[in-house]
Amino acid sequence: MCPSSKNVLEANRSDGEQFADRGNQYKPGIFYHNKFQKKATEESERSIEKSEKFSGPILVEILPFTSFYPAEDYH
Repeated sequence: MCPSSKNVLEANRSDGEQFADRGNQYKPGIFYHNKFQKKATEESERSIEKSEKFSGPILVEILPFTSFYPAEDYH
């Protein structure tokens, strides 16, 4: 998670709402491949929370990567 994430997502929403979009398919997540990425992401999240750039705790889930599904061509 980078500090500029505030411009592209609402990190303190857990209900799937992202700006005008609604639903679970719009919930942001950060996916890691190994323990080093997980640790770096958690440290970044703590740092951003301390900076108070968001009006509340960051609720973006940090999850292990399991699979990737490419979007349809029309996207």
